[in-house]
Amino acid sequence: MLDLSAAVAHYTRVVPNGTPANEAYGSGLIRQLVGRAVADLDTGSQPEVDVIIRNAGDFLNVDTSRPWLPSRVVVSVKGEAVDTDAIELVAVVNGVVGGSMAVFDKTATILIDPTVLVDGVNTVEIYSYGNGQLNTVSGGEVEFNEMPNPSGSIVVQSAGKRVVGLEIDGDFYRPNREGQVQGDVGVTAAGDAIRGWALDLRDGSYPTNLVLVESLAPVDQTFDSEPRPDLVTATEDDRFLDAGFNLSIEVAAESLVLAAFADGTFLILNPAPA
Repeated sequence: MLDLSAAVAHYTRVVPNGTPANEAYGSGLIRQLVGRAVADLDTGSQPEVDVIIRNAGDFLNVDTSRPWLPSRVVVSVKGEAVDTDAIELVAVVNGVVGGSMAVFDKTATILIDPTVLVDGVNTVEIYSYGNGQLNTVSGGEVEFNEMPNPSGSIVVQSAGKRVVGLEIDGDFYRPNREGQVQGDVGVTAAGDAIRGWALDLRDGSYPTNLVLVESLAPVDQTFDSEPRPDLVTATEDDRFLDAGFNLSIEVAAESLVLAAFADGTFLILNPAPA
């Protein structure tokens, strides 16, 4: 049986005003719909509402045996077409309503009922709620795509044009959002090499792998440390000394470097021309 004690404790901390933990995922205005299948509800369309699901990658490789599960869907509303603060957004996971939340300052953080999650890939859809029904919105449906390298040892997972997951030799990595993993990267003037650095400030560790991605397809995997005494001088932190790297490879437009760390996360670096 799925142990939700850790998830409930988490909800208790993040939900304001003493909302009971077992009601946290229904803290929006339409909690009565939580747990109901969309197929059984009235639906319409509100295309003028345009959204982006910010943390789609959290639902790409779920392991329900772990105590910490994806607990929220973070959504941003784009444009000025509607009064965003008057919108109630609904998160639907695997075809079932998981929770709802009103938009504030063009953002909604929707806490979801963890019982709607399944192992592996979870489909996430965003609807608006109005006139007694759920309404589809622009950008509200996430479609995951996979792009492997020729050998299949590296797979880049994307939602639209955004990289949301990385798999190396069967190990899954998620985007790092802790703010403690930092790095920078640039392309040489000749466009024949990428030089940069990456470091986990929490423990001073360097990436285990670097993956160069072009048009969402991984084309290289390597990490050879390059001394960066300039970073040590600038930061007065000796941990930066071997945080550098140099990839001698032709760089195409729309390239990314994914720095994968041992904690199972990766940092997305966007090479800028010198």
